Amino acid sequence: MSVFYRGLSQWQSAPPDNPQHLQSALLNFARQHGKPVMIAESSPQGFNIGKLTSSTIQQFDPQSVSAEDIWQTWYQPFFDFIYANRDIIRAVAYINTHWESQPMWHCALYSKAGTDDCANGYWGDARVQANPDIKQRWLEHSLDDNIWVQATQ
Repeated sequence: MSVFYRGLSQWQSAPPDNPQHLQSALLNFARQHGKPVMIAESSPQGFNIGKLTSSTIQQFDPQSVSAEDIWQTWYQPFFDFIYANRDIIRAVAYINTHWESQPMWHCALYSKAGTDDCANGYWGDARVQANPDIKQRWLEHSLDDNIWVQATQ
């Protein structure tokens, strides 16, 4: 499964179904069939951790937010989701990248998703080390040896 967002706060208009509902359905299916789940890709789409901004995915219109806002909006619910489903979630991969520095994921200011200036929607900067508060809290959660087995490239 992918976890880029669970709610719809990063959308200007709602997609056909709520991501949280779809993720729960997948977990329920896996439980019923005795299968493990991997979060194969996850990243806080729509946030720039270094600049402390947030924008909708469909149009890049950055708004100032605090590190606490970002943590409470994306990271804490992400970890809560994993902890609440640790009976079935067996692996998690986090994409720790500066999305907008890559041409494929770049979005020009105020551009709409799907246009030449913002082909894939707004992604932002998901590097936990881009903000010391986010990094510290990430390390507190992700280095718990009772839960995580660490791997690096």
